[in-house]
Amino acid sequence: MASGNYEPEETMIIRKLLKKVDIFINIGANVGYYCCHALSMGKSVVAIEPVARNLHYLLKNFKNNGWEKKVEVFPVAVGSENNILEMYGGGRELRLLKVGPKFQKVMYDWFLF
Repeated sequence: MASGNYEPEETMIIRKLLKKVDIFINIGANVGYYCCHALSMGKSVVAIEPVARNLHYLLKNFKNNGWEKKVEVFPVAVGSENNILEMYGGGRELRLLKVGPKFQKVMYDWFLF
């Protein structure tokens, strides 16, 4: 990412689409790569990320760029119903191998404003 060559095709598409919107909602924001692009273009951003490790770096990215007051961050998962979501995996990645942390999951329409 530091080199500016992370996912170049996807980044080009996202930046092109960002020109057409005022608000960028990033479900599964991870560490905030696309959120940072949107913020650098002056867009309002909603970042949704339930994984604590990712959330740590997401918030750090916003703070390091002076954007922590320009973005809304929700530490939840999003799905078709409100409940507790059990992720699988551990360490640096989540996968379907072993039981991992549990997250609050909220319905999609919870974010309609």
